[in-house]
Amino acid sequence: MKVLVVGFGPHGAGLEACEYYMKKGDEVTIIEMRDRSSFGLLPEKLEKEGVKLLFNTPVDDLSKYDVVVKAPAVPLNVKYFKKARYITNDLSALFESPLVEGIKLIAVVGSKGKTTSASIITHALNVLGGRAVTCGGIGKSGFHILTKLSEEGKNCYTHIVLAMANWQIGDTNYFLDKSWPGIESVLITTNTNKDNLPKELLPMLLCVKGKIVLDKEIKDHVQKRSMIEKKKFIPVPSHFNPYFYPSFEASSYEVLKSLGYSKRSIVKAFKSYKGVPDRLEQVAIKNGILYINDSASTIPESVQFAVKTMGQVSIHLICGGTDKSGELDENVMKLPFKHVASITLLSGSFTEKLVAMLEKMKRRYNGPYPDMKSALDAARSEAEAFFKEKGSTQIVLLSPGSSSFEHFENEFNRGDLFRSLVDQI
Repeated sequence: MKVLVVGFGPHGAGLEACEYYMKKGDEVTIIEMRDRSSFGLLPEKLEKEGVKLLFNTPVDDLSKYDVVVKAPAVPLNVKYFKKARYITNDLSALFESPLVEGIKLIAVVGSKGKTTSASIITHALNVLGGRAVTCGGIGKSGFHILTKLSEEGKNCYTHIVLAMANWQIGDTNYFLDKSWPGIESVLITTNTNKDNLPKELLPMLLCVKGKIVLDKEIKDHVQKRSMIEKKKFIPVPSHFNPYFYPSFEASSYEVLKSLGYSKRSIVKAFKSYKGVPDRLEQVAIKNGILYINDSASTIPESVQFAVKTMGQVSIHLICGGTDKSGELDENVMKLPFKHVASITLLSGSFTEKLVAMLEKMKRRYNGPYPDMKSALDAARSEAEAFFKEKGSTQIVLLSPGSSSFEHFENEFNRGDLFRSLVDQI
């Protein structure tokens, strides 16, 4: 089968589509409008595996491919994609696969709060004896999950928790031709109101097998628009909800309660929640050093946000990696570079720009290092020296501000490796 992947895509979705179809024995081509140099050594690696790469080369005739895959970062141009025989994205490919039959799907949608709500629900399900994974948002891509299901079988997951932005709902709705799979439960986040409820959401709601959890202020509006019977809805806050509303816990609690879990077990599971994995995740504290994993930081603005969030503390920053944005806006990186106590760099095409900037600032740095262990050892050494001198808590922060293609499978693999190395400490 001939497969065309349009765009590498964020969070590895485009790349993981390529790897998924390659493992099935398909002939895969990737087109990408960014320069080859933006991806470091990755193109060479893929070509050795038999992938055909087209950079800055638009493909007009999509009909010669059996499957066309749109990566998340690529806009949905209906006129362009209409020429394809069959088109999909990571979520519609996941939903249409027989591998997900028997796995409960939970969707979290809305304008804000999807990632945290999906993360809390996933964590609680795993604590309560399930095998849950977050998909979409900064969770695993649909192709990552399909690959794991293919390799390990259906039993590797009991639940898939989907964090879906409005544009993802729209894309997937188009690819599925409005034929959504049966979804166990949908949470419409508390920040959603009736004015920004996407029309593409309605076909999904019609396929909900269980309950729809949403703010009581919009329940009647959603029920009227969707023509779904009232007993399908759980308005938040409900009676006996133990959490202050609005909050992520209050809404997530109602989802888990609708799945049959007891109040006591849900509250206990929530107590062990440490935050969204790979997003300012507090991994551990040891000998006065707090280790924070922000591997989901793939743009410079994320580094600035992370450093600002932590205020006036000693931060030992690990950053750098693969360039994906072209020009570097030095004003974005100036604040974190001036504020942090030390800087350690992971090598890569983006790092080359950071080095030039740091040299101009006359700012000392460690590295660049090609592996996480060397970078972590250097940052940890800096933090230990500062702690010995000042006696106050130090923070080792992994916030790369860039992609991960040159040394890691994706940003999740990068975060997993950091977490694993910290656990060894």
